[in-house]
Amino acid sequence: MGYKWSLITAIFLYSLTILGSLVVGMNAVLACPNWPLCGNSIIPPLNGPVLVEYVHRLVTFLTTILLIYNAWRTWRKRKDRLARWLGIASIFFLGTQIAFGAIIVLLVLPGSFTTIDVANSMVLLASVTALIAIGLKEKRDARVQMSGGPVLAPSGRPLIQEQALALRKPAIIVAIFTFIETLIGGYFRHSGDSQALFGQNSYLLSHHQHYMPGYGASLAWLGIHIATSVILGIAVVWLIAKALKVQAFVLPSFMLGGLIVYQMLLGFITLATKLALSLDTLHWAGAVAMVALGAFLLTRIAIEIPKKERVQKAMSSSPLTLTTNAK
Repeated sequence: MGYKWSLITAIFLYSLTILGSLVVGMNAVLACPNWPLCGNSIIPPLNGPVLVEYVHRLVTFLTTILLIYNAWRTWRKRKDRLARWLGIASIFFLGTQIAFGAIIVLLVLPGSFTTIDVANSMVLLASVTALIAIGLKEKRDARVQMSGGPVLAPSGRPLIQEQALALRKPAIIVAIFTFIETLIGGYFRHSGDSQALFGQNSYLLSHHQHYMPGYGASLAWLGIHIATSVILGIAVVWLIAKALKVQAFVLPSFMLGGLIVYQMLLGFITLATKLALSLDTLHWAGAVAMVALGAFLLTRIAIEIPKKERVQKAMSSSPLTLTTNAK
């Protein structure tokens, strides 16, 4: 039982993604032209883009150690089967991240390929935040047992299971669209389409690409990005409404709502400033926070739901009814 090491690991992973955004914003992806050395040196001259990329690699090394230790600790000390498998999965995603990052540098792949790296990093962060959710549930269950058992719904089932069933669908949709929206945003940035809106091409040039995406295609990707944000916003409103109705998971639902408003506002401001580095980085930080929180909430809800057969029986025979005492 416990989640502190998973939390520490998640913080390092989150920081690493922000550093990655700075690497992209400063066109420093290939500032170190080889791997694992940087310019054939263990410690190269640290200035400008080289410094940013070198710090990114150092934090990657520390995060790798934390991920391996957290996975080992999870396997050795946690009894929950899902937690143990998530620990193993995090090592797999870590290996994929390292391998693909090295391939991008060594083969000088086009900027758009970095989107695959972004997708894997989001899945890796989601697996670690899921471990945090499982640890918090274990801690809550221990307190419930000490206090005399869970509160029951009119159906005779634990109330938390009924609440989780009511929130399952909106939580799944929010998590899926958060991931999709982040990937679209990542592609919009790494394909050079965002810069092309303003006649810029510095990021693609850093990948040795000497062309600029067409304005029409760039505008289309921006439209897709905005449309997906609107759909995600609607899904989050649905989640908040359900959470308020059943009086469960209200805080994380509202946090997601706050983040989507933050993202929309900051996205337009970032475009208005022609992708100012600080604002672009803050915009990406919000996107990553949404992915982590969406994965946390979905896991927290999912692990409260019993086996599929029991869920189907409960849903067909017992509507969600909350008593005043249960609230």
